[in-house]
Amino acid sequence: VIHDLWISAIPAEMTGCVDTYVEKEEGYSHYLYIIFASYLRRTPHTLFQVHKETQIMKLLAVETATEACSAALYNDGVVTERFELTPKEHTRLILPMIDGLLADAGLLPQQLDALAFGCGPGSFTGVRIATGVIQGIALGADLPVVPVSTLAAIAQDFFDNNINNTDMTFPPLPAGEGRGEGIQKNANPYNVAYIAMDARMGEIFWGVYKRDEQGYAELIGKEAVTPATDVEFPDLPGIGIGSGWGIYGQELMQRLGGLVSVCRIDALPRAGAIARLGARGFERDLAVPVEQAMPVYLRDKVAKKESER
Repeated sequence: VIHDLWISAIPAEMTGCVDTYVEKEEGYSHYLYIIFASYLRRTPHTLFQVHKETQIMKLLAVETATEACSAALYNDGVVTERFELTPKEHTRLILPMIDGLLADAGLLPQQLDALAFGCGPGSFTGVRIATGVIQGIALGADLPVVPVSTLAAIAQDFFDNNINNTDMTFPPLPAGEGRGEGIQKNANPYNVAYIAMDARMGEIFWGVYKRDEQGYAELIGKEAVTPATDVEFPDLPGIGIGSGWGIYGQELMQRLGGLVSVCRIDALPRAGAIARLGARGFERDLAVPVEQAMPVYLRDKVAKKESER
């Protein structure tokens, strides 16, 4: 079944590369990057239209860690994105999205400066799809890769779409259970994002991000997979974002003691935000070679044993 999914996601001329490698690799996450790398090397000038102009910074980004599937092109500060909310259709959609973006820009993969991908956390299969796609392009076009947190992408998309709220001021919050009087006076909750994604098994993927002076999402503390009742957090008012708030909103509200009063539960990671964070990471020398572009699961297993249920 997995083999057929990969085959259906790629152009017909690529399928001849598959069977040579299937028996040599462990797990389906290897299929796509080997197939795509082989395809790029065999037909480097047939997939995309060539454009003669050069851009200062060109980066391709993909994100498939949730039910949303998206790809984006960062072209000298301008981000173009293709996004679809289609659960279990990622393998069919992601390569045509990439093809379309590069064709519209008149670029070959070899003309890019770097790649970026949502490295997780998220669904095991989804994270592996993005990883495999980016590994394939990076291997075939000899490009560096910037891994970007899925939680950071959710925060970045929120900050990008709430720029007009950055100058708002709010009265200081009263002291609450679990926190003292040291809350930042007149702090703007739109500058802090409490990201909670449903991780199943009674847990959430958790991360707290603040908007830095340049408007980028900056992690406070560390990301974790944790029960909602055990999350760690700073003494800063913020906005609750992500599917975890829809499921564990009451527990999180009680845990944070009034720091969050507004939630947006339908937020999903988007490749446009991955592209912005990826471009910044590339400029800050955070790109890695393809062999180091690995997924981040935060959790080592996908199901509980019978004794743990």
